[in-house]
Amino acid sequence: MDTSLPPDPALEQAARAQRMARMRWWAAVVITLGMMLHAVVRNIVVRMAGSRFEPLTLALLGLSIGAALALTAGLRPRLPDGYKRLGRVFIFLAWAACCGVGLAFVTDNQLPKAVVSLLFVAGTLWAPWLGWQLFDRQTLSRRLLEGAAVAAGFVLLAGLLKVDAMRGDTTISFAWRWAKPRDFQMPAPVASAEAVLVGFETTPDDFPGYLGPQRTGVLERPAEFGIDWVAHPPRELWRQPVGPGWSGFATRGDYAFTQEQRGESEYVVCRRIVDGEILWSAANRARFESPMGGAGPRAVPAIAEDGRIYTVGGAGWLQCLDGRSGAVEWSVDLLADNGGRTIAHGVCGSPLIDGERVIVAPTGNPKACLVAYNRFDGTRLWQAGHNAASYSSPVIVSLAGRRQLLLHAAVGLEGHDADTGEFLWHFPWSNEFDNNCSQPIVIDGDAGRVLATTGYGQGAVLLDVRADGERWSASPVWTSRDMKTKFTNAVRLDEFVYGLDDGILACIDLETGKRRWKTGRYNHGQILLLDRTLLVQAENGDVALVNLRPERFEELARIPVLNNKTWNHPCVSGRYLLVRNAEEAVCLDCSPPQHMGKSEVATDESTAAANLATAP
Repeated sequence: MDTSLPPDPALEQAARAQRMARMRWWAAVVITLGMMLHAVVRNIVVRMAGSRFEPLTLALLGLSIGAALALTAGLRPRLPDGYKRLGRVFIFLAWAACCGVGLAFVTDNQLPKAVVSLLFVAGTLWAPWLGWQLFDRQTLSRRLLEGAAVAAGFVLLAGLLKVDAMRGDTTISFAWRWAKPRDFQMPAPVASAEAVLVGFETTPDDFPGYLGPQRTGVLERPAEFGIDWVAHPPRELWRQPVGPGWSGFATRGDYAFTQEQRGESEYVVCRRIVDGEILWSAANRARFESPMGGAGPRAVPAIAEDGRIYTVGGAGWLQCLDGRSGAVEWSVDLLADNGGRTIAHGVCGSPLIDGERVIVAPTGNPKACLVAYNRFDGTRLWQAGHNAASYSSPVIVSLAGRRQLLLHAAVGLEGHDADTGEFLWHFPWSNEFDNNCSQPIVIDGDAGRVLATTGYGQGAVLLDVRADGERWSASPVWTSRDMKTKFTNAVRLDEFVYGLDDGILACIDLETGKRRWKTGRYNHGQILLLDRTLLVQAENGDVALVNLRPERFEELARIPVLNNKTWNHPCVSGRYLLVRNAEEAVCLDCSPPQHMGKSEVATDESTAAANLATAP
């Protein structure tokens, strides 16, 4: 005889209601600590960085707050007692933990991480407070008190912090909102003596502009530039503070030239290579600054055979200077002259010298992403373009039987006649931000094969460029996500391409685009190929040498050189390696003992032990 009681419908209904309430609770928790937290922090950081709100992220924030309100409306009375006791306190504590820990991981050490995390916790609590307003009944006075508290937290965050800079891996540097930029506190670069340069003749060791003599980042390694850095580490010749900017060095003879920001002026500065002594500096009252990219010029000077130097500033000023004295011969505001405008990271394309012309890539005007000027008097010769310029630099190549001017513009790679600027072809290859920084690589000029790479998840494409009469076309041979060059360039050696794939050194096969290996975390730095040795300027300031081979990664040495974020391109000029970032410049003598004098060998041996400790 079955004596069990029949199920109580009321109890079953109550149990089902509690299960449903728990599901709603956890769904609201996940939405709050996932979608809502991401959306509110990203929106605040974007605004701190001086950018416009992102519509999709704003929509995500509104959707997550609305979903939390719907899921938690009148929820507390339906929950089991344990959940009732947790209440909204649990959400606020969990929010504080997730937000604080997350900010600590993406923040650098410019300000104490604990301070930044606490301010962000206080400044973002308004979001979960709004989303959980309907969870339980509250008196009006309590709502007003809580509302005033979370509003005060937001005002505190917005009033105290600003985004000072951002690394390539999106690590963020925060600063106090009232802090003056470092370069406003720096004096103008002052020449040690008024003198016209001597020893300014061209030499085989010159590094006359962006990525070297051929504008490819590929050089013959000078005989006096040693690569056995374990046995014979480079010797530091000098270290000097510089103003901000992502410009690199260009060299001619005994002198090195770079650009930097000091307050409201951009400077072109000439230093003697061996001791860093400033010979002259030339100021132009202009300033470009963005929270994500920082202040200062981005381009590398170009040195002509006649000694004139051409520079492009971050705000878009093209200048021609006498390389011997620094006297400005002419200048032009590229954006005003070509109907352009600044974009997020400024004007970055380095000037290109071609005979009697200097060719530049001003931003903001699709019809003038390439412009040629008479390099002697600054007269504009022609404008050309199919898409607006991005952050790469123009380069002249021989491709498919024609001398062409290539530019990786905002929407893709395009080719123009090198003499007239006539548009020939275009291939769309970009990313969600249209941030294309990398130079195209001609793989086979006669066959019309050219490689384009970019970052932000897009990768590489090998193109087949050809002409059918007057009609030009570009079609993909293969595409690959295995070479995503965000801020840097790739180089070709034999039948392989090497580069920093999202900050990690990688090798891909030119035949297929497939990866052979990927290792060596240098983050978003820069590279130069010296014969078969890759010189890597890591983003953290280290410099490394890597023996390139398709079978495996082989790092020869890695030494600390610079002390902070480094996006600038390195420069090799004979025995000298010149590197810099937005804070300091360093010159290293990399000559092996057989290229030193006796006193230099003794000095080298006395410091080798100390330097060896920094090499692997």
